[in-house]
Amino acid sequence: MAVDKKLENALPEGFVVKSGKNIYRVVKVLGAGGFGITYKVIRQDGVVFAMKEFFRNELCERDEAQTISYLKSNKSTIETGIEDFITEAGRLNKQSISHPNIVSIYEVFKANNTAYYIMEYIAGVDLLHYIKNNGNKPLSLEQAISVMRPILQATSLLHKNNITHLDIKHENIILTKEDDNSLRPVLIDFGLSKHYDNKGKATSTLTAAGCTDGFAPIEQYSGLTEFTPEADVYALGATLLYLLSAKWPAKASDITTQQIVEALPFDIPEDTRDAILKAMRKDKGDRTSSVALFASHLGVDIDFQAGEGSVTHLLNIGGDTTPIKINNFRKPLIYGVIALAVIGGAIWIINRPKPTPSELLTEAIK
Repeated sequence: MAVDKKLENALPEGFVVKSGKNIYRVVKVLGAGGFGITYKVIRQDGVVFAMKEFFRNELCERDEAQTISYLKSNKSTIETGIEDFITEAGRLNKQSISHPNIVSIYEVFKANNTAYYIMEYIAGVDLLHYIKNNGNKPLSLEQAISVMRPILQATSLLHKNNITHLDIKHENIILTKEDDNSLRPVLIDFGLSKHYDNKGKATSTLTAAGCTDGFAPIEQYSGLTEFTPEADVYALGATLLYLLSAKWPAKASDITTQQIVEALPFDIPEDTRDAILKAMRKDKGDRTSSVALFASHLGVDIDFQAGEGSVTHLLNIGGDTTPIKINNFRKPLIYGVIALAVIGGAIWIINRPKPTPSELLTEAIK
């Protein structure tokens, strides 16, 4: 099987990254995009995290020591990108934007001639694979709303802090199992997020031109320099459309009102259909202007205290999704076991094995 080119330059399993305060060992690659690579890592005390690395795949290379290098002609682009990467991640951390449905960021640092940030590791399955694992069957309206309600609230909190996510989609919402077997949807991957000042001007130079076809609105393809909550509203509408249809939406420049209507189940209430149509209008001036207004159109109340309504009891996933803790950090044998546990899943999360890596690890240790 061909290896994704974006993964060819990923750090190898077992590689150690030092932040100055902590030591993180790479367990496996979780995913990669044009702006960075995300890993599952273990800190020296055995706690598992996710680590995002700034890596411009088309502009960067690695040497044998895994230090990033680039041409002098790309120096300004890379160095500006690294600073923006640190600023955006650090702002989420420093502003203490704490919400049960937003991934937590714990540490931001430079190493290996690039930058990293350490996030909460969310053990579970993203919405894309949840649908695929259930026979590509769409969710019922009640199920879909129960998943989207806390994500709407989380996004609204970001907007109140002048931050847009700019990459909301089915793959960036993880369902993780709670102690009572409910599922908590968590918004992850802030690699494209942007902060704006009180005048709506971007506080970093990153134009967030990275886009996911089907979920990014038209205006995002040319880059956003002003506060545009309507971009996240479009993505939320597209995500809800996916949950109700189990079909990847067409690119914003191509999708039509008729395609949206035909993708939705025939028995969807008119108010819900209209809410999605308004949220996904091509012209942002005609689009639903805020998350609160989108929620209102859906008949959803997002005006509740953080922690309330943060889970859904209407969905379930099999297997153990408890984050792994490994105590003997320095023993190579443990990493041999990890390699066995995650075999078949380390190349790309799309090939997520059954049973889960956590189950395989538990069995291997036994």
